[in-house]
Amino acid sequence: MDDPTVSQAVPVFGPYSGANPNRFIGKVFFTLPNGQDSKCSGSVVNASNRSMVSTAAHCLYPDGRSGGAVRNFAFVPAAYAGTTPLGVWTPRNLFVPRRWAEEPHITQFDFGAAIMTRDPAGRGIQDVLGAFYVQRNLGDAFVDAIGYPEEGRFNGQPIMQWYCAGYSKMLDSRTERSLKCDFLPGASGGPWYRTVRPFPTLPPIWYLRGQTSTYGAGTTYSPYFGDGVFSFYQQAGSR
Repeated sequence: MDDPTVSQAVPVFGPYSGANPNRFIGKVFFTLPNGQDSKCSGSVVNASNRSMVSTAAHCLYPDGRSGGAVRNFAFVPAAYAGTTPLGVWTPRNLFVPRRWAEEPHITQFDFGAAIMTRDPAGRGIQDVLGAFYVQRNLGDAFVDAIGYPEEGRFNGQPIMQWYCAGYSKMLDSRTERSLKCDFLPGASGGPWYRTVRPFPTLPPIWYLRGQTSTYGAGTTYSPYFGDGVFSFYQQAGSR
């Protein structure tokens, strides 16, 4: 019998190209250092260079610095049913935290950034699509979560975004957050966020509160977004 406390991800039917924040969430394609093709999720995050996509560190350097970076990285925002409505974006640089580079496979450090090349008009991806803003140092907090899971019950489904929502709990170690959600591989790097409208007359702001890293028994985990994560994105986003 299914665990009634587990949030089962539900499909988000597209297209997404005109919808926020779905238009700046996308599917990531890449080749692992061993030559195997793989996939993750990612999202555009506010940066001074207007060109940053956030995803999981294991989608960039799967085994840290010693294992090498992935190849053929491509970010497809708003990917849906085999279409690429907002183009295919490729990076000029990939960054992961120093601790992940030295000690991979620790959820606390499983975040990274791909700095994308600009479009033919010279625009950064954020200028074209919009972006999340990183929110840090939160306790238990409600989040929406989106990703592109592929394995298990998601296998064989058309390419689409899947959605969970609920209270994410900060673990006692203050290194990770957990969310009752049955995401599986493919969702890694997908955003945990919250939409806030400061005033009724102003447009909403989408705050990034975490992102999918690992999974197990109907629970999904994210690094805890504290000052260190915020500083990493500031530095990567200035390059």
